[in-house]
Amino acid sequence: MKKKIVVLLGANQYLRERALAGARQCTQAEIWIADPAAIKNKNRYFDGSLLANPYDVEKIIKEIELLKDRELASVIPLNDWVLESANRVNAHFGLPALSDKTIVRARNKYEMKLAFLEHGVPAANYYLLSKDEELLAAITHVGLPAIIKPYDFGGSGGVFVAHTYDEAVKYLAESRTLISSNRKAFKIQGDKYLVEEYINSTDEVSVEVICFKGKYKTITVTEKYLSPEPWFSEIGHLVPSFRHENNEVRLLAEKACESLGIEFGLAHVEIKIRDSKLYVIEAAARPGGDGIMDQVEAAFGINPYALHIGAYLGVDTTEVNIPSPRGTAAIAFLKAKEGVISGIEDIDCSELDQSISSLKITTEVGKISEPPKNWSAREGVVEFFWPDYFESKKTLLPIKNAQNLSEKIFKVE
Repeated sequence: MKKKIVVLLGANQYLRERALAGARQCTQAEIWIADPAAIKNKNRYFDGSLLANPYDVEKIIKEIELLKDRELASVIPLNDWVLESANRVNAHFGLPALSDKTIVRARNKYEMKLAFLEHGVPAANYYLLSKDEELLAAITHVGLPAIIKPYDFGGSGGVFVAHTYDEAVKYLAESRTLISSNRKAFKIQGDKYLVEEYINSTDEVSVEVICFKGKYKTITVTEKYLSPEPWFSEIGHLVPSFRHENNEVRLLAEKACESLGIEFGLAHVEIKIRDSKLYVIEAAARPGGDGIMDQVEAAFGINPYALHIGAYLGVDTTEVNIPSPRGTAAIAFLKAKEGVISGIEDIDCSELDQSISSLKITTEVGKISEPPKNWSAREGVVEFFWPDYFESKKTLLPIKNAQNLSEKIFKVE
């Protein structure tokens, strides 16, 4: 009898390691990854590895077909970049998969906007920019200030707010430069942009929704913290938000998932709140990144990756009971002052506040600390847990504590 395998694409990425534990909870199958350099970089946490780039559909299929004593149960995507490849492989082997239409809508922000419009999901006004000469028309259509963003990228990369036309010209050029340096690595087109109405509000949440064959269930609402303008880099996440039980937020997130036709697994929906009105910014057909899933597990005692993986394996995980939060968990990113990092203080763990559950430095002496434009400008990660539920207002504790730690740890010249 052949052994079954589940291939997790993206599970060997930093801050997605708990996907392995989630898979162990919901299947007896072997857990594999895809890594073209696996022979030189063997990851012993997993049962095996396909010698393939996780974006390379043909190579993944070939590697699976070479496993004569194994049978594929599912290839499961854990980030945006592998969404298409995972589902194309599943479709090739006749396994449950998202439709091509859903994948396009979940990755192409213009197609996503069209789906929102079709299904009555409130979103910011927008203009699809194909060439720079259309910028004035785009600004005229949506007004100022305006958001400029690549239509098929992520991680807040290349996203700016422009308050004048001259700023729009400048930031579009900066965004194009960033995209040109990342296009190949992330397998994106990067040839078009969305110019959007600016929903001017610091109130932003993400909603983690489990989807299964037309059924949708919100797990929790996450409070988001963003860097100062003109950027929108995520600098922290707190679970659960004091809006955790807000039914309007929950229902809108679920409607956004339905509008994209997400049939399996977790979805990550971002919502802005201005003057009590809700606007869906984006929806992704995969688990939330930046360690949000780890915060969900810490706060609720359930591994959300198990719900995601179980759905791809044919289990209706919308039926799983979501317990009340047993506390509040948060992740924040360390940010040194701008300049060259000349020293990094070695912090004694015994001296850390009891609310800190983990601390990791991701930079080194001699590196340049840049403004918080996107994910690439972070110097480290700190996680917190409090046995309290902040139920009345947005707390700034994770951000203030991360700033204090950054000032203590990093010396900059």
